[in-house]
Amino acid sequence: DFVPVEKRENVVVFPHRLDPEKRPHLFGQMMERVQQEVPDVMGFRSRDIPRTKLEYYGLLGSAKVAVSFATQETFGYGMLEAEACGCHVVVPDELAYKDIYGSNHRYVSSPWYFHSLPEEEIVRVASEMVIDALKSPRTTFYGDRFEDSLDAICWHVKEVVNG
Repeated sequence: DFVPVEKRENVVVFPHRLDPEKRPHLFGQMMERVQQEVPDVMGFRSRDIPRTKLEYYGLLGSAKVAVSFATQETFGYGMLEAEACGCHVVVPDELAYKDIYGSNHRYVSSPWYFHSLPEEEIVRVASEMVIDALKSPRTTFYGDRFEDSLDAICWHVKEVVNG
């Protein structure tokens, strides 16, 4: 039983392990920018505090936004879990994410490749999307939105398998 997103506190979650390819340091930089516009916001990196799976889902179920800065992602479980728990997800326009999420969830990372855009620009663009989602709460949990993500994954897998 998740709280409707519009009734949640201003919480942003980084639902990844804290390995270099997930770029957790960008989450801290982003949170500094977000706090300038939304002073009451709280940010949590999912692995900062040891949690059980149930506690982790409780954190996602109480957050408004989940954000990713990953440079490696094959399936995107963390963001799918966040989406299933009702978070508005903000992801790079790369990797598995571009096959799963609509443009209202993806920040443009680079016209060529994600690694070529300066980190400062990635943080700026992601921050703007997070601030917008905090000020105008919306969820991906209700209606067909989460199911659309799952359908997109299935369609993409079928396309790859069938060549």
